[in-house]
Amino acid sequence: MKLGAGKRAVSEEQKQARRNSVLVAAGDLFLQAGYFEVSMSMIAKKAGIAKGTIYIYFQTKEELFLSLLLSELGEWFENLRDELRKASVPLENNEFVEILRDTFLHRIRLQRLISLMHLILEKNVSYDEAFAFKRELLALMRSTSPLIEKALPYLPENGGNQVLIEFHSLLIGWSHITETSPIVERVQQHPEIQGLKFELEDALFNSLSLVLDGMKYRSIRREITA
Repeated sequence: MKLGAGKRAVSEEQKQARRNSVLVAAGDLFLQAGYFEVSMSMIAKKAGIAKGTIYIYFQTKEELFLSLLLSELGEWFENLRDELRKASVPLENNEFVEILRDTFLHRIRLQRLISLMHLILEKNVSYDEAFAFKRELLALMRSTSPLIEKALPYLPENGGNQVLIEFHSLLIGWSHITETSPIVERVQQHPEIQGLKFELEDALFNSLSLVLDGMKYRSIRREITA
């Protein structure tokens, strides 16, 4: 049920519904215009609420989009866990990478939000909001880590968390490298500059494969020298 702009949400169910409508509106506008072009008033209008009402649910734009990121992460982690449970384990590194690729690549909003996470979204939020976000993120990782370790049994204890951290850092790095301006796009078309043109998908998952191969090699070396 969508409440009108002039009606106040009274019950907890109504408040949650309105909060969710704000997140949906923000997510749609984010895909259409990008983070910096979207304002809180635009989100409120699209969600069908008064401009001032949005601040009842989110004190800052960063807090709103951090909540949106957490929602997107929750959906992805759930999808990843489902796919890992269905897989015939143990997996080869390339098989695990393909599962990660298939569950992640179509989530364009999640990709773009993660690239903003550290530089933008975590900046203008309260201690309580930042703590709650980190706690929920850690819970998502911990619930997924055992399934990764089962799929890749060469990983040490808590190695699943390390894989997720490596993937996160690679995604941020390659997102920043591959998200270029129109001018740089033109420059990269020049034959002399081809060696500095990268595609996010290939670069990200090739790098992850190298990291996993290194982790597996290190595990084998430990067994040999033990």
